[in-house]
Amino acid sequence: MNKLTSKQIKALPLMAQGMSGVDVAKEVSVTPQTVSGWKNDPEFMANLNSIRMEFLESARCQLQQSPTRAVQTLIDLMENSENEEIRRKAALDVLRLTGFEPGKHGCYAWGVGPTDVESMTHQINGTMDIHNMLKGLL
Repeated sequence: MNKLTSKQIKALPLMAQGMSGVDVAKEVSVTPQTVSGWKNDPEFMANLNSIRMEFLESARCQLQQSPTRAVQTLIDLMENSENEEIRRKAALDVLRLTGFEPGKHGCYAWGVGPTDVESMTHQINGTMDIHNMLKGLL
């Protein structure tokens, strides 16, 4: 960032958060055309993308921490809601998320994939559909 101006450095997090070029220009006291020109500066854009990646990583980490709270919310709704329809919907959501969806005979396993060597080999080789079909015939 050593070649960037102080105004460009101030603009980077604003732009990374999605602020419009016009609003960024007002915030850092430059013209919108100046902000537009910065988008053609490789160093500026590389730094902007780097900050965007940091924001995305931070958001991803926050999302990874929220499933436990989401599950607890569903359980609380299922057990404690005064509204019977909300309790019913929460219970159905819990059942679906644990693999007990009507019409499905397996469990989701949340995308983990096969746990036996033969099935894993078929998945890697792209022959999983054939393998599952043959297993169904046996």
